[in-house]
Amino acid sequence: MQKVIQIGNVTQKGQVTIPASLRKEYGITPKSRIVFITLNNRITLKPLRKDITAFFGMAKKLGIKTLHPKEAEKQMRLAVAREIAKEGQ
Repeated sequence: MQKVIQIGNVTQKGQVTIPASLRKEYGITPKSRIVFITLNNRITLKPLRKDITAFFGMAKKLGIKTLHPKEAEKQMRLAVAREIAKEGQ
């Protein structure tokens, strides 16, 4: 079941304030990273739990080959779609 928590406005810079109750519930703090997902005519926001840039830095130190940015984006979109599908079940 979905509920409307708050209706916000978009600023001229395209910014929207996430309600304090949601920031607290999902652990969103200043400098948090948010993933924007578009699927079936909806925009979903999800907090990014692990900073992907930190992962790439760690991978480089460990000598792990990373993906080309376009391939990484494709893989990320697929992974996010799988997570959304799980949540819908």
